Amino acid sequence: MSGDSWLLCCVRSAYPLPLERSSPFFGLSPPWQLAHALTKIGSTSFAYESGVCALTASAATAAPIVTTTNRSLRAIVPPRSFQSSYQAAPGPGKFRHCRPADGGRGQYTDRVKVITTHLGADFDALGAVAGALLLAPGARVVFPGSQEVAVRRFLAAEGIELPEVRVRELRRARITEATVVDCSSWRRLGEVGELIAAAGCPVRVVDHHPEAADAIPSAEVLTAPVAATCTVVIGELQRRGVTPDPVTASLLLLGIYEDTGGLTYLDTTAADAAAAAWLLGCGARLEWVRRYVLRPLEPAQLQLLNQFVEGAVEHQVGGVRVVITVVRPNDQVEEAAYVIHRYAEIFDLPVVIALLEAPPQLIVIARSSVHGVDAGKLLAPLGGGGH
Repeated sequence: MSGDSWLLCCVRSAYPLPLERSSPFFGLSPPWQLAHALTKIGSTSFAYESGVCALTASAATAAPIVTTTNRSLRAIVPPRSFQSSYQAAPGPGKFRHCRPADGGRGQYTDRVKVITTHLGADFDALGAVAGALLLAPGARVVFPGSQEVAVRRFLAAEGIELPEVRVRELRRARITEATVVDCSSWRRLGEVGELIAAAGCPVRVVDHHPEAADAIPSAEVLTAPVAATCTVVIGELQRRGVTPDPVTASLLLLGIYEDTGGLTYLDTTAADAAAAAWLLGCGARLEWVRRYVLRPLEPAQLQLLNQFVEGAVEHQVGGVRVVITVVRPNDQVEEAAYVIHRYAEIFDLPVVIALLEAPPQLIVIARSSVHGVDAGKLLAPLGGGGH
């Protein structure tokens, strides 16, 4: 796209956009808050002219990143759906919740090593967490919020449980070490990021796209030019001579297949394919990939797909087809990222930007299969990330 290309998208709403004084957009009138946020992104300029009540940005994972409430700009922490634990970590492949001896009523004040990931964890995040447990023996997993719908369904259906600690328990713990996977941004960690920062402990970042504006200061950054964080984790496992058990290998395989679109996305590398082959040799279960990642659309998702089609407007920007679609879904917002992926795939759309009006939020999801259009960088000013 040329540097003088402009894409103007108008989204209307009757609500104001209240922000704290610390926000970079404080003092701007609502119609220009978004326009100020979306200007001069790489070689392309995007502007929104609107007064909206809230904004949530997302890219590859469609995880809600930032929203405004009637009080302030803050990170979303979706409701949890799993019980947690903080007793002795099980052995490799034996993921289960360990109930505290007092049934969960006591104080948790022990020293703890934690492994965490971004809000709205997807399969790449889940697999990377499972693999990181083999690299940090004795660590506990803490999710900043709930996982994506597909991940929650998978965990419930297959009975996969991790040695987990809840955020409220972590507030009373002494964090001695933290590993952050599939995320390089403080903002995307929610309250967990604040607790880690306050602890002042060593932090290790494992990510395949560590370019966040609010990057996590870390003693060690483990990365590689690959399409999935699980591939980065596998490289470290191989370097250390650690062979994952079949359950962990299956979780890592789910992550690779999700973030590479079944090894078909443009940014898929030979290292991703080799990592998938190695996991199969470790006993990874391809049937889980077919059932939970390469899954057909459900009726509610088909309805949302039809809304995307009906609300779409096509633009030519710098010679590239850019489709912008605006919808007001009844539900299935958490599954919108997967539906957008299928929408772009079915209609062979190189760049898709979807705006979902879900008051009091406006959720923005971008997908790109064009080398010159980085969806992650496109949404970075809005707190987004990914590919």
